[in-house]
Amino acid sequence: MVHPTADGTFIQSDMVENWGDEKWLDEFRYLKEVKMHYIILMTSGNAKADVVDMCLKNAQLCGLKVFLGINYIGDWWKKGSKNEKWLYEQMRAGGIIADELYDKYYRRYKDSFYGWYFVYEVDNKNFNSRKKFIVLSKAINILLNHMRQEKHRLPLLVSPFMNSAYGSAKKYADNWAYLFNNSEIGEGDIFCPQDSVGGGDLKIDEVEEWFRQFRRAVDKKPGLLFWANTETFDHAN
Repeated sequence: MVHPTADGTFIQSDMVENWGDEKWLDEFRYLKEVKMHYIILMTSGNAKADVVDMCLKNAQLCGLKVFLGINYIGDWWKKGSKNEKWLYEQMRAGGIIADELYDKYYRRYKDSFYGWYFVYEVDNKNFNSRKKFIVLSKAINILLNHMRQEKHRLPLLVSPFMNSAYGSAKKYADNWAYLFNNSEIGEGDIFCPQDSVGGGDLKIDEVEEWFRQFRRAVDKKPGLLFWANTETFDHAN
């Protein structure tokens, strides 16, 4: 029987900035024991220590692959869907940060430096129309075109979420299908929606319909991978 497996996990850099090599290795060995392969380091520049180096170095020793979060600004929640100039500026800044990360770490850790994580979380309350997805498509293209031109176009993982109170699964999936068709996102990239259950935005019996619609959208873009970000937490605590 084919069934989903837990193949990776997220790490928040500010929560591990005091870890030494022994702690990193212990953590990664635990993940290897349960047959995980991927780490998503959510942000790369908001810790006091060089968490990126520690993560990549020890992941390489353990045979794990790392997606690096590029840049994150808290104003995303206020401006991301409302101010396209601001959004485009963040994508250009993200390209410069990706240049620095790639130049500093890729040659040393090419076995573990696997891809990029799109830190900004898209949702169907703020991105609720085709017009906003047109802007989002252009924004993502600014980042990905830059990466391609600078020759560090590694797999990109995007992890949006959804709330059934703000629209239908079909409408949201249709908007993502538009983005897939009108952006550089493609073969080897990963569309990895949060299941939104732990966060309280979907009920467990709603998940199947939302992911069925996402599957339909993903299938329209050859080579795009479809994963799930399972929220193993309870928003109430």
